[in-house]
Amino acid sequence: MQWVRHGEVSTVNAENMTVRVVFNGLDTSVSNDLTVLVPPGRSQYYMLPEVGDEVICLFTESEGFCIAVYQTVIPEASPGTWGIWFDDDNQIVYENGKLTIKAAEILLNGKVSTSDLKITGNLDVSGKINGYTPGSGDL
Repeated sequence: MQWVRHGEVSTVNAENMTVRVVFNGLDTSVSNDLTVLVPPGRSQYYMLPEVGDEVICLFTESEGFCIAVYQTVIPEASPGTWGIWFDDDNQIVYENGKLTIKAAEILLNGKVSTSDLKITGNLDVSGKINGYTPGSGDL
């Protein structure tokens, strides 16, 4: 039995976080449902490969797991950069102490605390601005 295999996702079961994978090689076979592994920790992740993605699968005697997507397109980034690049050109990137979020719309739900806030560009507010706002210029 091969313990590690490379294949292509043929179906995705989002409800159960499983995939089925077609393996090419000596035998063209399709796996049973394979659990998709996510990073460890108390946080909950929802990251599933898509149909057609190339994946690496790991098998024990009794079960199998999809452990990684084989990345065929490499984002332009420097070593040490952490990021998520989406198909629609949106991204979340952390590099050298700077977090960049690029999206059509960003929603913050909850209290936002900052000691300093610098806005480059225009600020449009719909709603009330509460508190004391000393300053100068147009307000």
